[in-house]
Amino acid sequence: MMDLGATLCTRNKPLCEICPVAASCQARQQGLTRQLPQAKPRKALPIKQTYWLLLQDADDRILLEKRPPTGIWGGLWSLPEFDDMAAAGNWCRQQGRTEQTPQVLPTRRHTFSHYHLDYTPLLARLENPRNNVMEADRTVWYKAADFALLGLPTPVKRLLQQHYPEDYYDENG
Repeated sequence: MMDLGATLCTRNKPLCEICPVAASCQARQQGLTRQLPQAKPRKALPIKQTYWLLLQDADDRILLEKRPPTGIWGGLWSLPEFDDMAAAGNWCRQQGRTEQTPQVLPTRRHTFSHYHLDYTPLLARLENPRNNVMEADRTVWYKAADFALLGLPTPVKRLLQQHYPEDYYDENG
């Protein structure tokens, strides 16, 4: 019976004329062969929310962090990520990097096969630079012109291209 459904009783091109059970088929009798079988309803994808800090210094460089080698976007450079806006603000103050409240940019969505990622960029400018030692293997300041040389996740790349269009160059110039 399953083979019949997979090969003859299809929604787009039903082959009723060669089906061995066509005489007793209720869908054929009621003229519903184009509506049946119905498509399986898609599952609603869960939504994860995150905040990305777009931290710019006095030299117009952006702070990027290297993601862990495993997991989503493993080993790529990304913006510092936080669970909420308060955590991003606290991190900035603890680092002594800014005293202002980050500017909230419009939330955007990136869809994976198994969930939607809604990310809200937070724009902050470095006001009181300190001589902090950077973890060179994990956090680095980059000029916009150097972004094309880095491995960046697509939504980060798009955000940076949109925010710094005059400075952002890809491999094609």
